[in-house]
Amino acid sequence: MEEIAQRAVSHGFSRITLNRSTERGDAILRAGLGAVVTHPGSTVRGRRLSEDGGVLGLGCHLSGPTAMGSTGARIGRREAPFGLVEGMRTVSRLRVPIAGGYADLGVANLHGLMGVGYVWRYQAEAVRGAGFE
Repeated sequence: MEEIAQRAVSHGFSRITLNRSTERGDAILRAGLGAVVTHPGSTVRGRRLSEDGGVLGLGCHLSGPTAMGSTGARIGRREAPFGLVEGMRTVSRLRVPIAGGYADLGVANLHGLMGVGYVWRYQAEAVRGAGFE
């Protein structure tokens, strides 16, 4: 019999973060801290992890801290539809439940993001009034 027959984070590895963002010209800098919520599943030594435990009995577990940092750029004018490109680095330290115990792991990722944005007129006036031009 195999020691670990099956393991997975099947329905999610979700980072929930609180971020701080600042703009320097067209550059956008972000940093954040938060937590990782996982929905693990495993079979170890013939024992299966119950998938209905965790937070609210939904199988989700608060598994550890996470941090993120990113640098991005706005492409185009502030008041018109504009493009966004961003590079992000995330790191997390987890303790994930498995059948009969826990698995400790570290996760580090690089992300590339692209998007489209628009600042509504009243938002643009508030940004100008706050000195962010």
